[in-house]
Amino acid sequence: MKIGTLITSEQRMEMIALLQEYSDVFAWSYEDMPGLDTNIVVHKIPLEEGCKPVKQKLRRATQIFGSRSRQNSRISGMLAF
Repeated sequence: MKIGTLITSEQRMEMIALLQEYSDVFAWSYEDMPGLDTNIVVHKIPLEEGCKPVKQKLRRATQIFGSRSRQNSRISGMLAF
């Protein structure tokens, strides 16, 4: 089922019922996921003490990959295993 604004109210109610039935499967916080190693799930950015953060210039995909068709071919190549 494709979820979006075009689903019927019946499909919407079925989806809500299904999600409520399996609500125990979803984690809303770290406390809901006992047994996870914090070395894996915690993101840390190593910064040197006293260093001032630097905002980098925005780089668009076209600056990195070139034209749109070239972007698509390069991305497809990256995703092909």
